[in-house]
Amino acid sequence: MVHTSAALTAGIYGIAIGDALGQSTQFKSYETLQQNPVHEMLMGAFKTLPGSWSDDTSMTLGTLAAIAANGTTKKVPLEPVMTNFVAWIKHHAFTPTDETFDVGMGTSRALHRYLTTHDPHDAGSADVHNNGNGALMRMFPIALWAIHQLDESQTLIDRPDLVDQIIAVAELTHRHARSTVGCLLYSALLTRVLENNTWSNQLLTQAVTDTQKMVQDRPELMGELPQYNRLVDPDFYKLTADKLNTSGYVVDTTESVWWLLSQFTDYHDMILTAINLGGDTDTIAGIAGGLAAVRGGLTSLPREWQDELQGRQVIANTIHDALRSGLF
Repeated sequence: MVHTSAALTAGIYGIAIGDALGQSTQFKSYETLQQNPVHEMLMGAFKTLPGSWSDDTSMTLGTLAAIAANGTTKKVPLEPVMTNFVAWIKHHAFTPTDETFDVGMGTSRALHRYLTTHDPHDAGSADVHNNGNGALMRMFPIALWAIHQLDESQTLIDRPDLVDQIIAVAELTHRHARSTVGCLLYSALLTRVLENNTWSNQLLTQAVTDTQKMVQDRPELMGELPQYNRLVDPDFYKLTADKLNTSGYVVDTTESVWWLLSQFTDYHDMILTAINLGGDTDTIAGIAGGLAAVRGGLTSLPREWQDELQGRQVIANTIHDALRSGLF
């Protein structure tokens, strides 16, 4: 099996820090933030305490806890994941300050539908307009679980059964193929980061190639892959930050994450750039931050940012239980 325990801790904290730092800048424009850039954790757009993290981290922790308590080396039951999401949205579980806020529309609709039908396979909408980043932002635990089950010589391309599990968890809230492809691209990139000791921007395009191979026998997913063509265009990586699309649309978010990882090897500098892009800054910084933290390790995260996080015990306890499960 691939060793992923160190990556689990680094990745979760990398996500939470990016999420928390992005709270005060989300929804603002790039131009506004260039005039008044943010360099620290401040009160968020929802009047939250500095250091508070939002739905990105909460749903990531909920997924992680469900896998640790109920998963096996072969399968991740979907009902416990949805149960944790419901506990988050209704009872403030997996939150830093016992407050649930910033719930995406696609996620909210899926959870309310699940409460009516109790069918996790039918909760998320498959409508083309349900292509926000609400699935992508919580992919780290299921992708890491899948990677941990690989033999040393394997990739996800060799294990369509594990790809099926990633897809099933992704589609709990967003069932359109475009969102699912974004989640597989993320999983492929995380695999590449973990299997390479040194970073190269080639890993970004190799992850796209890997995803093509993963979906080559899945026509619906293959048909959506061209939506992400800019990820293999060399000119895309030459863009300046002001030319990025930083909305919550899953393709925009994926492009922003790939661009950030291509431009920076230092976690601190990358995160500050991410939160000052404007738009959906907490999610972009969270996703990119998790991948960058896995790339650089826990020591690459500024200690002061770790210490400023609210709800540190919630994070630590969830990581502890996941590591004890032996599934990561």
